[in-house]
Amino acid sequence: FGGFDGNKSLNDLWLLDVKRKVWSHITPTSPLWPQPRSDHTVCTMVCEDGEIKVLLLGGQGDGGKVLSDCWMLDVSGKGEKLTLDGETFCRWGHSAGCVMLSDGT
Repeated sequence: FGGFDGNKSLNDLWLLDVKRKVWSHITPTSPLWPQPRSDHTVCTMVCEDGEIKVLLLGGQGDGGKVLSDCWMLDVSGKGEKLTLDGETFCRWGHSAGCVMLSDGT
């Protein structure tokens, strides 16, 4: 998701088919989609039903604004902005890891 192309931040999503070694562009199908950003974190999860989800956190938007939002994206192009309990901190240039428990949480 996203990144910086040397001129501006991006908000595109790509999926790599590792067997075929081919990239596919995922076109957003929902009106809600994260703003362009770089220096963010993404974690990919495969749900029990086989659906692929991408968790996106923070980053730096155009103009240098540091972001604190959190999004759940899927490969069908749906985006959902998550509302988290507790305090969310603005951050960029960070890393994260995702762990999915057997109950799907």
